[in-house]
Amino acid sequence: MNTSNTTTLTNSVSLYPYGTISSVTLAPGSGAVNTTQHGVNKHSFNNSLGEPVMTIPSNSNEVIIEPNAALIINGAIVINGIDLEKRLQTIETLLYIPSRDIEIENEFPKLKKLWEEYNVELEKYKTWKRLTDE
Repeated sequence: MNTSNTTTLTNSVSLYPYGTISSVTLAPGSGAVNTTQHGVNKHSFNNSLGEPVMTIPSNSNEVIIEPNAALIINGAIVINGIDLEKRLQTIETLLYIPSRDIEIENEFPKLKKLWEEYNVELEKYKTWKRLTDE
């Protein structure tokens, strides 16, 4: 798929045992670059500023997201048959970690302030507990 706005690369990249990436769509001005550094070939995907955002080293099953990039996933992450989001929710529940609703906090700034105050107070109690337990 090549249009004036996007470029799609269709070479498959194996991410064994997780599957393959069959295509990557790039924004205008961005591109893919093959390089060799210290004898290692790698395939980099650059943003529209020419900065690498993702690198796939040759002869590797790794995909490296560069520090200046973000990975946005609009779907499930399943690791060895376990949905990561559900697993994290279970951990939060078991550890009694209160959840936040950022959208409502943006609408009602007092909620955000209360959350921040709660965390300050919680840290005071934790510090006191550490000091008195020693």
